[in-house]
Parts: sequence; structure tokens; C-alpha cells
Amino acid sequence: MIEPGVTVRFTRADYNLTVNGTLTANGTAGDSIRFIGTANPAFNAASTHGGVVNLTTSRASLSYLHTDSLGETYLNGIVGAVAVSINAQPTISNCLFTNTEAGFGISTWPGGAQNINVAGTITGLRGGSYSANAVIKKQGTGSYYRMLGPVTMSPGRLTIEPGVRIEFPNRTYSLSLYGRLTAIGTASDSIRFTGRGDAPSGTTHGSNIILYAGSDSSVMRYVVFQISVTPPSIQG
Repeated sequence: MIEPGVTVRFTRADYNLTVNGTLTANGTAGDSIRFIGTANPAFNAASTHGGVVNLTTSRASLSYLHTDSLGETYLNGIVGAVAVSINAQPTISNCLFTNTEAGFGISTWPGGAQNINVAGTITGLRGGSYSANAVIKKQGTGSYYRMLGPVTMSPGRLTIEPGVRIEFPNRTYSLSLYGRLTAIGTASDSIRFTGRGDAPSGTTHGSNIILYAGSDSSVMRYVVFQISVTPPSIQG
């Protein structure tokens, strides 16, 4: 347990906090918990941030936590300040993530977002093939999801709630489904798939959503495809 008002400093890029059991780090609105990273050129000249909080368990609760300058990429990969492992579903709410090297606060498998509710944060959806069912929840004001690689749901079912926005940052990060996709927005709170180009890779558009055999019961309503995300294609 980490009590309100505690500050923890991550003084090297390889100093990570990995939780395999239970973590309770619940601050308050007036007395938050702070995880602060620092550059350490004596350790490595390329080091500009502290390490990462790795959550491998659903028995983790973070609230009113402020992380700053965590998520060093050269040792930890592009995972943000907090990385949620596959099949883990921690509870994360009212947290603030600033100055992450990757530009987003949290990375997770699609189902790890089920109990995340934060405002003003980008949550990365890690690429991979997932067999478990997953729910992508609407987060707080100004928050959205960003694909970090191609995601395949096989045979897991994927449910996307009204108000969710998912960004496809280049043409190779597709969403492929061999199970049911349920993406039902509302007239006032649609689901949005937004693409963008990626100059370093030479791409100008977002990718696409592909429905394979096994996804024939999928339902999409009140869904908007913006900035060249290709609407779903159906494959044998």
C-alpha cells in the first residue's frame, strides 16, 4: 500500500516498479501520490526519463496518482508510464500522466482498459493476438486510445462502448477480428475511428478494420470513420 502524499522517485531508466500481487496506491484530490522520473546520464547518456510501472495483476488500484517523466523507451520500449500486462484489468482513475517519453500515459491489451477512467490521457493499445474477450471503455474528457501495433482478436469478442475514440497512427496498424465485434454508439455519442499519416514511415492514412470468418454476428451502429480509416472489409 502507498499512502496519500507519498513521492517515489525513479532515478534510472531501468528502475521499474513491477507488481505481480496487490498494489493499492490511492491518493486523494488534495493529497496525491507522485511517481517522479529523472534523467541519469551517468547511467546512460541517452537516459532522459525514469522507468515504468508494470501491472501484471488485476489486484492493482491507482487513483489520484501523478506520474511525471516516467516511461524511458530505450530500455522499456514504447509503453508509457504504466504498462498493463495481458489479461490484467487493474483499476486506474483520476490519474495524471505528464512528460512521458512516448507521448502517452498508459499502454494495455484491449481488455485491460475495462477499469480505466482517466481524463486528458492517451491510452495505447498494444499490438498482438488476443483470445480473451475485451471491452474498451469510454474514458474521461479529452482521453482517447491509440493503436501501438496491429491488433487481432482471435477468437475473442471485442466490445467498444459509446464515445470511444481509437486513433490509427499509420496504415499498418489494423484491427482484425475473428470473433464478434460490438461497436454500438448513440446518436449523441458515436464511436470514432480516426486515422492519421506518419511521416517517418512514409504513410499518409490510417489502417483498416477487417472482419474474418467467425465475426459474422458483428454489429456496428453510430460509428464514424475519420481521416482515412477504411471502413470494415469482410474476408471469407
